[in-house]
Amino acid sequence: MRTKRAALAALLILTALSGCAQAQPAGTSTSTSKDWSTSTTNTETAPPLTKIQQALAACKLSMGTDSIGDSGHTVTLRWGKETTLTYGPRELDTSDVKCVLDATGMPSAYWQQIGQTRALDGMQHASWGPYKATWTFHPDDGANLILTDNL
Repeated sequence: MRTKRAALAALLILTALSGCAQAQPAGTSTSTSKDWSTSTTNTETAPPLTKIQQALAACKLSMGTDSIGDSGHTVTLRWGKETTLTYGPRELDTSDVKCVLDATGMPSAYWQQIGQTRALDGMQHASWGPYKATWTFHPDDGANLILTDNL
């Protein structure tokens, strides 16, 4: 009887002690060394990308500070003629602008309106979901489109 009690006590002690150890997820090490290649000294995290920044990233466009505004909630897109704004290593072309607008879910009817805008039409407007676009066109200057989200 004592042997059974001793065995039961030993089993309870082992069970209690094994519960004190922290479980490690599969494939992880119990080593205390730090991987400095992925650590930072700044505890702040980057803010999440805005919807417009996500659209630009989806189209692999990096915009200069002269084309982004309102903490990433506004972008100015210029194409069709030489511009002073640069978008990464090159100027924008029509396919770049179409990519960004498609990434926002813009209805194709608005793209058709953009393509049909004349200089005499002045500033044009469209909105869908959280987005608002205003644009102009002039044969000497090309097209200018300002896209905003959540403003």
